[in-house]
Amino acid sequence: MEAIWRRGVDLIEPRLEAHPDNVRLRLLLASFHGLLGDEARFRAEEQRALSEPLNAFELYFPAVVHARLGETERAIELLRRSVRGGLAEPTWEVYFPVAFTPSLQSEAFNTLLEEYQALQKRLRDRY
Repeated sequence: MEAIWRRGVDLIEPRLEAHPDNVRLRLLLASFHGLLGDEARFRAEEQRALSEPLNAFELYFPAVVHARLGETERAIELLRRSVRGGLAEPTWEVYFPVAFTPSLQSEAFNTLLEEYQALQKRLRDRY
């Protein structure tokens, strides 16, 4: 996996130089740095990206890194913002808990899943 993350950094950095306001690229780059263990670059890029308007899905990327760092509450906070922003990707409910437990197994995470399921129900009922 580490080789894939390094390749991601190599591919994203030149694109980000050409498009420095691309929040999605910035969060991806931040997340790759975090996954590679460069917490300082992760936090700097994340802070810069989160100061910009972004899509709810994009919050998933740094949430993954926070979960891996053991920062459960921060990961849940970002995921909650994502759900409240309208993220309704069905695979999210399965993939995130499977990939990053047991650190997220908590009452707060269970509450987050309930919010997510309620969002999915509202969308199904409406559409």
